[in-house]
Amino acid sequence: MRHFIKILTVCTFIVGITAHQSDAQKIGYGIKSGVNIANFTNSDFDTQNRVAFSFGVYGNVDIRQTPLSVQPELLYTQRGSRSTWQSGDIVRRGTLSLDYIEVPLLLKYTGNITHQTEWYLLTGPSFAYLLRSEFSSIDIEHSTNSTDIGLVGGLGMDLPFVSQRLSIEARYTQGFTRIYKSGFNSECCGSFERPQKNSTFSIILSVGL
Repeated sequence: MRHFIKILTVCTFIVGITAHQSDAQKIGYGIKSGVNIANFTNSDFDTQNRVAFSFGVYGNVDIRQTPLSVQPELLYTQRGSRSTWQSGDIVRRGTLSLDYIEVPLLLKYTGNITHQTEWYLLTGPSFAYLLRSEFSSIDIEHSTNSTDIGLVGGLGMDLPFVSQRLSIEARYTQGFTRIYKSGFNSECCGSFERPQKNSTFSIILSVGL
């Protein structure tokens, strides 16, 4: 938890400095929730998507006289996969559930589709702290790395025909930290030769407050 507190403190400090030095025109905030389609990259066993969810809050600081803004977020997000592998003559199937508190720190570019509708691109680093790691109700948290650093990229648009405060986006988050502390997990998974990493596609609805 100390690592997560340090990450959150640094992100808050960066946002504060950016807002002060950029002479921000507008500060907004809101809530967001969405569906995650999670899986692994670089896995050496069979995996299928785990459909999960995320929710949380965000802030947005406009940078004056530019179409750019800084958007920090604080999310609860679920990742993992449905997995099948073989250890000797034993075939095991189950769901690997990885739940995180995630802090994306995003740069957002906004453009106009029409006079009333805007679209946006966003990208930036993501810092996640592990809350739960289970394989089909078996606790494997002590074998799982407690943090995950990734990169977020996404595309979204406002939905003024529904509400002036509502937007929808599609984003992809690629983790760069190996999921397990070593190549071996004795409880569930046998020996791993390759360091599998999180890969998550998300559809997210945001509501400005």
